[in-house]
Amino acid sequence: MPVGVWQTEKKEGKVQIEQCGANLCGWAVEERTGAKGKQVLVDMKPTRENLWNGKINDVRGGGTYVSKMSLHGPNSLRVEGCAMGGMLCGGQTWTRTQ
Repeated sequence: MPVGVWQTEKKEGKVQIEQCGANLCGWAVEERTGAKGKQVLVDMKPTRENLWNGKINDVRGGGTYVSKMSLHGPNSLRVEGCAMGGMLCGGQTWTRTQ
């Protein structure tokens, strides 16, 4: 289960993933205080083992995109987002810190 704190691939920040009902949600972690900041992952629904689908917010550039994330071992999480109906996609592999 990807509940915990994750470092983004480019070390731009950390994301705290938590249960939100039956789904998962994630918030940016404020660097100075460690408090939850803006919501990054929205209603990530489990679709099969180690795979969730939902939305991702771009907290720097704005915009909300269709997203999926997949757990690749206990400390590796692949997070991907797509725009324009899936024509433009990108992703990162995050590393668990806690």
